[in-house]
Amino acid sequence: MGRPFLLIFFAGCASRAPVGEPTIKSVPAALISYTGASFYVLEGFDDFLDDAGNILNPWIAMDEVEYESDRNRRPNREGVYWMGEQALDLVLRYGLSRRQVKLICHSDFQPASGHLVDLTLFSTEPQPDRRGVTPPLRIGFRLRLKATAAKNPSLVALDWEVEKLTDGPAPEEGAKFGQFPRTAERIHVGSGVIPVCGTLLWFHREQDHRGYYVLLRVSSLREP
Repeated sequence: MGRPFLLIFFAGCASRAPVGEPTIKSVPAALISYTGASFYVLEGFDDFLDDAGNILNPWIAMDEVEYESDRNRRPNREGVYWMGEQALDLVLRYGLSRRQVKLICHSDFQPASGHLVDLTLFSTEPQPDRRGVTPPLRIGFRLRLKATAAKNPSLVALDWEVEKLTDGPAPEEGAKFGQFPRTAERIHVGSGVIPVCGTLLWFHREQDHRGYYVLLRVSSLREP
């Protein structure tokens, strides 16, 4: 299929039932802001978007000139995707339905054009540790973002770094009671231009064919 995280299962693995239609018919208005920016994290199977139709755009322009001149032929770069407003609505409906995928954290913020934003979110509930270490871990995600207004008002230029944070025992320290070091794991660092109200998507794979979908939507920028 050409998508790095939409995998065909290896022979011998048990197949899963299709995700099916989300039970939530509409996303609450408070969950999709039309000003500022929004940051979402969902957890679920690595292939659930196979059942959601062709909603991802498998390319990202690295600057405004490339976007305007070559956007129909630009291949995906380093596993970054973007999607439009209707696709975001569908993905959030899946997350709210909690059928094989669930929305674990969300925040809205107001980025100023050309200024760095440093945002950290933690899951509202502990996440199971798929490495077999107990207790359940506190999982967070850190976004460092600089969003800049482009010459074309329908576009926004972004520079980003995304990390997964884990508060809990590292595998080698699991037997040491009371020690909960924080570890940081980079998901992606890069830059690009997307349409205003478009949503960037990164996937961070865990084990057991599951992982985290990290989404960033930028609707508007305030003056610095």
